[in-house]
Amino acid sequence: MQIVHPVAALRPALLGAVALLLVLTGCGPAGSAASAPSSSVTSSTPPSSRSAPSSPPTRSTTTRTTSATTPSAPAATPAGPPVVVGLGDSVTSGYGCDCETFVQRYAAQLPPAKGGPARPINLGKGGSTSVDLLHDLRSDAATRRDVASADVVLVTIGANDLGPLLPRWLGSDCDNTCYDGAVAAVGRRVGAIVRQIEALRGSAPQQVLVTGYWNVFVDGEVGRQEHGTAYLRWSDRLTRALNAQIAQVATAAGATCVRLYAPFKSPTGDRDPTPLLAPDGDHPDAAGHEVIAKALLAATSPIESHS
Repeated sequence: MQIVHPVAALRPALLGAVALLLVLTGCGPAGSAASAPSSSVTSSTPPSSRSAPSSPPTRSTTTRTTSATTPSAPAATPAGPPVVVGLGDSVTSGYGCDCETFVQRYAAQLPPAKGGPARPINLGKGGSTSVDLLHDLRSDAATRRDVASADVVLVTIGANDLGPLLPRWLGSDCDNTCYDGAVAAVGRRVGAIVRQIEALRGSAPQQVLVTGYWNVFVDGEVGRQEHGTAYLRWSDRLTRALNAQIAQVATAAGATCVRLYAPFKSPTGDRDPTPLLAPDGDHPDAAGHEVIAKALLAATSPIESHS
C-alpha cells in the first residue's frame, strides 16, 4: 500500500481555491468582465439638456480613463429673461410723457405664465416713418442685432407717413380719394417690416405684435380746439382706414394685430380720449401707455423659448 503525504493530497484543492479567489477579486486577465468600466458609474451624472455633446466623448486608445477621472461637462448657463424690443415712432419712444413707456410696462408686467418678466429694449424714434423703420431693419447693424435677439417685437408705425395729408385737408379737403394711396403704401411697408423682422429672427420662435392708432394726428380736446369737430371726424375716418390696412397686412405677414382704437375711444369712437393723452393731445400720457401695455399683454401668447 502506497502512503501519500497529507500535504500532497491537499495541493490540488488549495490551487483550485486560490484560482477561484483571484477571479472573484478582479485580478483576471485583461479584457475580462472584471476589468470593464462600471456602467453605473459613468451614468451617475445626467447630461444637461442644453450643453450635452451631440456624440459621446472618444476614449483614448492608449490610456484607459474611468468615469472617476473624466472631467464633467460644464453646467448649462441658465437662460436669461425673454427680450422685448419696441420699434416705431414717438408713441413708442414715449415722447410727451415723462413716464415709463408701454414697452417698459409690457416687459415688467409680462406674467410668469407667459414667460415674464422680460428685458425691454426700446428703439422707438420720434418722427420715424415706415420708410425709416424698414431702412433700419435692413441696414442698421444695432437694430438688426437687437431684433434678431428678441422674443417679442412690438411695432407702432405709420402715422408720420400721413403727415402731409393734414395741410391738404386744412387747405381745401382730403377725402378718401386723397388718402387711399398713401394708406395703401403704408400698408405695403408694414408688411415688409414684419417680414424683415421674422427674417432676422430666423427659425427661432418669436411674436410680432403690430398696433394701430386711436388717431394719427392730435385728438381729444386739443384737436377740437385747434381744428374743430369737422377735423375730428375727418382724422377719425383716416385713422380707421389706416388701422384696417395695418391689420390686414400685418396679419397676412404672420404678425398679431393689436387694436388701440377701442381702448382709447370705445369701439364706436364716441369716448373722449383726452384723459389718456399728454398735454399736446397727440401722444399718450402715463395712463395711455398703461392702456397700450394692457392691450399688448392681452394679445400675447406664452413665449415658447428664448435665447
